[in-house]
Amino acid sequence: MQITKIERDGKTAACRLENDRGMVVQIGTMGAAIERVELPSADGNRVNVCLNFEDPAIYGGNGLFAGASVAPVAGRIAGSRFAIENKIYPLTPNEKGVTCLHGGQVNASFMEWTLLQANVQNDVAKVGLSVVLPEDLEGFPGNRIFCATYRLDNENRLTVDYKAVSDRDTYVDMTNHAYFNFTGDFGR
Repeated sequence: MQITKIERDGKTAACRLENDRGMVVQIGTMGAAIERVELPSADGNRVNVCLNFEDPAIYGGNGLFAGASVAPVAGRIAGSRFAIENKIYPLTPNEKGVTCLHGGQVNASFMEWTLLQANVQNDVAKVGLSVVLPEDLEGFPGNRIFCATYRLDNENRLTVDYKAVSDRDTYVDMTNHAYFNFTGDFGR
């Protein structure tokens, strides 16, 4: 079980978690994205089963949200507005000029997250990241801190935990937006 930090432009830009059975998960700081999931194949090679981009810069704005931690909202908010305690919060529409998709044009999926931890404890490799979204960004109330923790164990389990804290009532619905094809052939 090990973690290797990957440097880009003089800073840690990704962490490569590898368990004792040969499974590898690479987590990037851009969007707290799952950049790769490699599984051992019958011939002893590894096969990447997660849609990824060769150029890591693409994660900072890809329309597929591929691999990204989606926040503040996983999904669409019809009419680009919502209410909390009878107050209407107008949001920035970013889909067809009407709907607010995944929190608007500026959201955590396309931001650089801060690496908080990268360690191995009790046969579990763990990487934790966070990002801050300020009050009124895309219309959402509250200064919000989002955290993502990825864990890889020796049973080939990848676990993702999300947490959010806000200084005001707000709307939060997080998820990961990875695409998988367990054959490793994304041409199908």
